[in-house]
Amino acid sequence: MDPKYRDYISLIQAQVPELELLQVEVNNIGWDNLIFIINQEWIFRFPRTEELTQRVEQEQRLLEYLYNRTRMSNIRIPLYQLLKNQDNQVAGCYYRMIPGIPLTPISMRRMNHQTRKNIAKELGIFLKNLHTSNIQILKTYGYRTVHTRQYWENHLQEITEYIVTDIA
Repeated sequence: MDPKYRDYISLIQAQVPELELLQVEVNNIGWDNLIFIINQEWIFRFPRTEELTQRVEQEQRLLEYLYNRTRMSNIRIPLYQLLKNQDNQVAGCYYRMIPGIPLTPISMRRMNHQTRKNIAKELGIFLKNLHTSNIQILKTYGYRTVHTRQYWENHLQEITEYIVTDIA
C-alpha cells in the first residue's frame, strides 16, 4: 500500500475496528473523492476538499430520505455511516458496496435491450422520487434551488434540438 494512504487506512481501522482489511483497493480517479474498496464489500469515501467534506452530512440525510421514499422498489441506495477525525469532525463516510458495474457507454452497449430497459425504468423511478421530493424537507437539510424551472425547460429544449440534429 502506498504510504500516502496510511492515514486513511489508520482512520478506517480506528473508526471500524471490527472490519478486517483483507483486501484494500484504492480508486483514485475521481475528482471529488478518494475511494477505498474494502474486501469488495465496503466503500470508504474521503472528499478531497473541505467544501466537499462539509456536504457529506447533507448527502447522508438526503440518501436516508430517498431510501425511505424508494423502499418498495428495487433501487438500492447507500446509507452512509460517518467517519470522524481526531477532532470529531466529519472526514468521510462509508457504506456497503452496491454490486454491479459502472454505467459507461461501453457497458451499456454490451447490455441486451431488456437489461437497458430495466435500468432505464429503475433510473426513472429514482429520478421521479428525487424530483418530486418535498422541497421544504430538503431545505431543512441545507439544499437550495440552484436553477429555476425556466432554466431546465430551456436546457431540455437545447438537448432535444441537439439530439434531433445528431440523429438526423
